[in-house]
Amino acid sequence: MTETERFRTERLVARSWQIEDLPLAIELWGDPAVTELIDSRGKLSDTQVEEKLRAEIERERSHGVQYWALFDHRNGEFVGCGGLRSWLYTPGEANSQWGSIS
Repeated sequence: MTETERFRTERLVARSWQIEDLPLAIELWGDPAVTELIDSRGKLSDTQVEEKLRAEIERERSHGVQYWALFDHRNGEFVGCGGLRSWLYTPGEANSQWGSIS
């Protein structure tokens, strides 16, 4: 495993997002077919995608988890992202410290 690799399955490799992955993030989060399902803003601009990427990087730094970049183990092709979110639950308060699903 590399320093940024988080886990590996028979089919996928998950690794931490890096700022150099901005073109992959734009490919994913700049696609309105993707963002309409995960972000209330709909299609994200390149600037909004970069902000989202930086937030994922910071989330891992501060909480140890993020929606990691996923690659096909067989050919290294980027396939999307998946992972974990930290969640603070306080009875009577909103469900997520982040305020929205992303």
